[in-house]
Amino acid sequence: MNIIIFGDKYQKGMKSKGVTGLLKHNKAETIIDHQYKTLTKIFPSSKIIYVYGFDDKKFISHINKKKYTQKKLTTIYNPYYDTKNTGFNLRLVDEFLNDDILFMFGYSKLNLNLFKRFNRKMGSQIFIGNKNNYNVGCIIVDDTITNISPDLTHKLSDIFYISHSDIKILKNITKDKSKDNYFMFEIINQMIELGSIIKPYQINANKKNVNYVK
Repeated sequence: MNIIIFGDKYQKGMKSKGVTGLLKHNKAETIIDHQYKTLTKIFPSSKIIYVYGFDDKKFISHINKKKYTQKKLTTIYNPYYDTKNTGFNLRLVDEFLNDDILFMFGYSKLNLNLFKRFNRKMGSQIFIGNKNNYNVGCIIVDDTITNISPDLTHKLSDIFYISHSDIKILKNITKDKSKDNYFMFEIINQMIELGSIIKPYQINANKKNVNYVK
């Protein structure tokens, strides 16, 4: 599995604080340090691809100081971070869309419990019900997501898993440059229209834990 983090943009209203990945997660770690530590612990055989853009010199300076990133993390620069959206980012990482993918963002907050019940064998999934919600929700029918739109009840988190069987559909959508300014949820909606089955991964659901699927 590849893990792709879109960290090229700053959060709204926080441009003056600098690149999102370098904001403090706690006193000892930045967000990217914590993401890396958490992801490599849960998914040790996966590769992390980090798309950066805003405040790029400061970001790369931080990355170069971290020896661990040389083994597991690949960085890709997006010079159009201020004018393009997720659709363009997906074209930037096209060479890594060759396996199942876990997508998240530079501000995504992670912890070990978040993935306790996550099972890749369940197919493509969207993480639902995190405290760090989008203002975007979805309709769920028979444990399947049928539509995603702002202001719907079941709030999306900022983590998306696309199984290997759906990668071809994703790649065909992102080949179209007219999709460069699409948000991730708009791309997922198109995947659903083209036949992808997307399941909700209920973060706060009280279900029996399963082992991590590496």
